[in-house]
Amino acid sequence: MPKKRKLTITHLREILRRQAPPKWGAHYEAGIRANREEAPSLSRASQLWSESLGRYVHALSSIETKAAMLALWNPSLFELHEQRMLAMEPAPHPLSGHPRADGRTFPPLQGTIAVADRLDLLTCHPSLRYRHPELGEQIVATPIFGDLLLFLEDAYGPYCVNWSVKKADEDFSRSISLARRVRNPEKDLAKATSRHAIEALFHSDADIRTVRVVSKNIPDAFAHNLRTLFLHQRRPAVDEAIETEMVDRISVSLQTNTPPHSILLSMVRRRGCTYEVLRHLLFFCLWKRRVKADLFGQALLLDLPLRAEKVDPFKHYANFFSREEA
Repeated sequence: MPKKRKLTITHLREILRRQAPPKWGAHYEAGIRANREEAPSLSRASQLWSESLGRYVHALSSIETKAAMLALWNPSLFELHEQRMLAMEPAPHPLSGHPRADGRTFPPLQGTIAVADRLDLLTCHPSLRYRHPELGEQIVATPIFGDLLLFLEDAYGPYCVNWSVKKADEDFSRSISLARRVRNPEKDLAKATSRHAIEALFHSDADIRTVRVVSKNIPDAFAHNLRTLFLHQRRPAVDEAIETEMVDRISVSLQTNTPPHSILLSMVRRRGCTYEVLRHLLFFCLWKRRVKADLFGQALLLDLPLRAEKVDPFKHYANFFSREEA
């Protein structure tokens, strides 16, 4: 992750306003926003509109963007908290208060300060020194942030999975991922490993798995196709009969090797819709998996036949989403 911006007491108060406690759905506010003022300098931050959440999701790097799109694609996901502040003091489980968790009990969070103390890493917990107008110089603990906290549901009910996202495996062993030397590599390593140890135990206390996600886990071809579908996640305003025809004809084309372009032109003449609307509908149907095409091979191009799905993405990434490690 590129160099973080220096936290101020004013910004800390704003983070606490957003995140103590976090809200749900369209009302959730990321602890760190993907904008010029808050995102790490030189980062490839982005804001992604999620149709299911009804809000923008804030990603602070290109790999976080890819991971967020993958998470949002999973139909078992009903909530996503990105850049969520890890509670510094004891707090209820992240699912507490959600309608889907009504009547259920979950183990509480112990807080990062207590977790750091248990690990003998209290000196590694981030803090802020500031001058109070009446009390003079003060030191307060400041939050650690998670990358993506997924809220999912299976046959046993709702649960959470914590995704810790980095560009490469080695980035979990350094506090920054800039291509430059650091003054004290040993201190940098200790800082990074301490932060990840605190994060993992913090979630483990509440029976939440931490999954490490790196760029190689989401290959470029798949990420490119997923982005194409993500940009078409909103259903266009067409009759259900047109959508049904689209699904039927594209499904058959997986065996006949007919390129989507030919089908779209035919439907333009038959249905009186514009080519652009039908193109959007095609990708929407793929996003909703009404047609299951291969996304791990060639790019989704309208003048090339779609290939039948060989690898089910949700079986391929099952361990990323499961409540227990396979």
